[in-house]
Amino acid sequence: DEEIEPLSPDVPPGEKRIEISRAMQTLKAYEGNQIVFETQVSTGIPDPDIPPKGRNTPPGKWRVYSKMPTKHMGNVDLTGAPDVYTLPGVPWTMFFHELHTGVAMHGAYWHDNYGVPMSHGCVNIKPDEAKWLFRWTTPVWPPQDWRWWERTGYGTVVIVT
Repeated sequence: DEEIEPLSPDVPPGEKRIEISRAMQTLKAYEGNQIVFETQVSTGIPDPDIPPKGRNTPPGKWRVYSKMPTKHMGNVDLTGAPDVYTLPGVPWTMFFHELHTGVAMHGAYWHDNYGVPMSHGCVNIKPDEAKWLFRWTTPVWPPQDWRWWERTGYGTVVIVT
């Protein structure tokens, strides 16, 4: 499907990287040393009352390891805690932190407050911009094969500072 065909497939995967600045609330995509995409994002909310580091987006060098066109997200538990949330159909999800931590870059349809920390650790991006990143990052989503709801693999470098 043309709508999700990879962008810049001729660029070697090792030449692509994403840099996210928590201080500036920005995301920049590079091909080599050239910025090919830049936008405002909303990273995690630093909260000293929640150990060990609140909901801050974790700093470090990671790789996209899993991509899904849509993902149901939330932290629903049975305790009825005031912090419970559920978000169906989160678009253009790209997990990049350690396996099973749930930290991802994705579209955010529930707010329009980019440039301000808003999340529980993920990187919120405008949905149309998240779609661009989804198409640009590796692992490549196989548009001809919708049987796979998730693509995993050694993907695009993500550096969070």
